[in-house]
Amino acid sequence: MPDLKTLGAAAACLYALLLLFKYAACQIVLCRMAAQSSSTDDCEWSSHCQQGITILQPILSGDPMLEKTLKANTANCSPHTIFYWLVDDNDSEARRIVQELENDVAAPATGLRSQLIICPVAAGDHNPKIAKLSFALPLVETEIVAVLDDDTVVPSQTIEQVAHVLTQADLATALPFYDAQPGLASAMVASFVNNNSALTYLPLLVWTNPVSINGMFYASRTATLRSLGAWDRISRQLCDDYALAKLFRSEGMTICQMTAPVRVTTSVRSLSHYFALMHRWFVFANVLVKDQPWAMQLLLFALLGLMPLLFWLALLGSFGGGLATLLFLMLLLVRYWAATDLIARIHRSFKLSGNLPHLSWWLSPLSELLQPIHWICSLLWPNIRWRRHLIKVTSDGRFRFLGAVDD
Repeated sequence: MPDLKTLGAAAACLYALLLLFKYAACQIVLCRMAAQSSSTDDCEWSSHCQQGITILQPILSGDPMLEKTLKANTANCSPHTIFYWLVDDNDSEARRIVQELENDVAAPATGLRSQLIICPVAAGDHNPKIAKLSFALPLVETEIVAVLDDDTVVPSQTIEQVAHVLTQADLATALPFYDAQPGLASAMVASFVNNNSALTYLPLLVWTNPVSINGMFYASRTATLRSLGAWDRISRQLCDDYALAKLFRSEGMTICQMTAPVRVTTSVRSLSHYFALMHRWFVFANVLVKDQPWAMQLLLFALLGLMPLLFWLALLGSFGGGLATLLFLMLLLVRYWAATDLIARIHRSFKLSGNLPHLSWWLSPLSELLQPIHWICSLLWPNIRWRRHLIKVTSDGRFRFLGAVDD
């Protein structure tokens, strides 16, 4: 039987092959998207943007970055963008922030339009975010409507690509990257997201259509959402990203995973907040995976679930010294290069200014080593903390509130 050192060396080689395979798949998708974009007439692209896009932002107070993030979006967007800020009628702090921002946006120099919409608090068995979206949809007058989380900044280039993509698809979703805020916990979340975002969403597109969407920013035609009654039909689903994608697929509609980026700026206050956030994401991931046919489950495991296990085995084998140690160190360099190169290529292709999203050379491997632990915890305890509530999530994505907790 091979010793641990030999197994570690083999695991490092297999991990590297899978990583390079996924990297190559990402390059194929990026080239394909670039070719499609270049074939579109600039005038046609511009005309879709000028028809106007309404951005619905469900807002909940409590994040110190909220005001700054909302301002960043109004600074990024063109005059053809309309913001609907959706606030619960009992959230006085969110209302104050939005009203102050609305006064700034209303200045003639900006050309932007905005509206504060006070929404009734969602019923106990309804998703609070989806309840706000359902309430606001009848008010939308533009051809295209987008959903933007209140912790996410969307570049104008991403909105422009949405307008183009929706001439060919029914639902479009962007690619998330994280802007780390001060503190270890925020840097750990940023390392997890930035190392995995492109390498998770893009390789699957070589073989199959998107399984889910990134709910931090997505868009569709207003008429499509109304005709489907989309948000009303998934109002009792907590995993609304996957539920919406599943609904569109069941209706024979097409989903486009764009390479256009959005930047997330959530404040992660502590390590306990980090673990609660990761736990929630893995519980939601379990709902998605369990709902897939066995062939898709196998593909998801091969591209996503296997690599953290191989990484653990490569690490353990590296303690034996020799070739296993050398291969593991080389593996660290390769995985860091792959993620940073993809981030740079994506941002370069959209001519985005500013610093690239942060990727820590040591927190990135640590976050991967923690993934099997997060997954085991999500299987053993499918309860999450979300929006100041303790919630039990069932395998079909439905939920029930168990009580209030400190967020």
